[in-house]
Amino acid sequence: MDSDPTVMLEHLQKAFNKFVWDNKKAVLASRNRHKRSLGIPNLQYYYIVAQLCQLAAWNGEDDAPALTSIEQELMNVKYARNVLWTKRLITQNQSNPIISHSLKLWRRFGTKHKMISPSNPAQSFLSNPNFVPGLSQRIFSWWEQNNPSTIYSLTKQTTLLSVQQLTDLYNMPSQETFHNLQI
Repeated sequence: MDSDPTVMLEHLQKAFNKFVWDNKKAVLASRNRHKRSLGIPNLQYYYIVAQLCQLAAWNGEDDAPALTSIEQELMNVKYARNVLWTKRLITQNQSNPIISHSLKLWRRFGTKHKMISPSNPAQSFLSNPNFVPGLSQRIFSWWEQNNPSTIYSLTKQTTLLSVQQLTDLYNMPSQETFHNLQI
């Protein structure tokens, strides 16, 4: 079976349009969507969004669905969110075809629709090969237990939080100040 369902979705889209318009001129579909007129849903976009929704769950911390932990184990990574933000997105080594296909869609549409930030604020610095000190679980154990493990969690809007703000927000002990400076 072909892993790319484009042909099937095009066939369904044509059948859907034929059912809705029944050989009549497609008046609504030709109008501008931005002028609040109706249009026929694009099944290809619905499919892509359904695939990308699960990838969004990978960025969740406490509220991630149970399936996320299963996918992390299948990918053999500690944090699934790191997979999305790495420079080289590895899809060939994925044993699960669903994960592999979702990652291919992410690579294609994440770039096209500018969903990928060059600063990667959602990427964890724990177990991250781009941040060597974060590879040691023993050194950053407090950070892992208390969840300030992403750049996003260490910022407020576009400003890095000060040591005092981190202490107030996460009850950061004074011995973790050096690790904060490493990050």
